[in-house]
Amino acid sequence: MLDNVKRFRPHTSHGFDVGTLLFILHIVTAVLMIAPYARYGAWLLPLVFLLLEKESDFARFSLAQLFALALFNSLISLILDLPVRALLDLMNRSLFFGLALAGDFFGLLTSILSSVIALLILILALIVGWRAKNYIETRILFAGALGERILRHLK
Repeated sequence: MLDNVKRFRPHTSHGFDVGTLLFILHIVTAVLMIAPYARYGAWLLPLVFLLLEKESDFARFSLAQLFALALFNSLISLILDLPVRALLDLMNRSLFFGLALAGDFFGLLTSILSSVIALLILILALIVGWRAKNYIETRILFAGALGERILRHLK
């Protein structure tokens, strides 16, 4: 899941230590990614910092990757939560008891699946944030590739 490790020298951006700033942003974004309604907009924080960052390529890549990871988490949450919940609510209003019971079961299943995915992404974001604090660039397979594409479009 993590590959292609590269080390950077400690440096600052806008007067702040880049490693510490990235670590704090990873923690705050990770917490937002598991918060019930904040998870849909958790991608905004890394995006704002990505658009403001002009000095450090290390910080820009880490922020683009974090943005991609948070966006992926938001999309998974939207896909699993909103349409499935609407369908399950419709099933629960059914007069047929078995269909309503199945709706409750699938609602619980999608909620657990969404929470497990969010928890795995949270752990991954914290690991990458800790490594960023130590100036180690760590690429997450899909998020890293998407982060690079985002950086190409922002130049």
